[in-house]
Amino acid sequence: MSGLRWTITTTEIACPANSPKTILQIITPSSHHRALGLGWGIYFDSTSVQAQPAQIRLLRQTSVGTMTGISLVKDDAGMPETIQSSAAFNATSEPTAGSVLQRKEVHPQAGYEFLWPIGRELPMRGGEQIGIEVTAVDTVNATAWFWADE
Repeated sequence: MSGLRWTITTTEIACPANSPKTILQIITPSSHHRALGLGWGIYFDSTSVQAQPAQIRLLRQTSVGTMTGISLVKDDAGMPETIQSSAAFNATSEPTAGSVLQRKEVHPQAGYEFLWPIGRELPMRGGEQIGIEVTAVDTVNATAWFWADE
């Protein structure tokens, strides 16, 4: 890792009821370029106090699906290196799920954040996709962020 840290934050995305929706996907560049996941988060804007918790999965996805590209932002804009990873959000065609890294239940009036402990960061292999997927009982809007080092 070169110490080039970056983050990505999505706009608000509508998540349909009872249907998995990948709201953010991180894509490492090639088979020879690794990155470390440092943290991630998701937030909802439901007004229903009685709503059922949404199921959130952090996944190693095996395909990219169809999504809109979104720019990664360097933590330190003065660093001359170029970010090699890319990201996409708001899947219109879902990627293949792959393995589940974390599974959480989050009330749709709340949010969730996770930072990996120092020395236990998430290894992301070159050419890999990491996705944040939401399945909610009711239609709800969500935003997500991801923080990494490459």
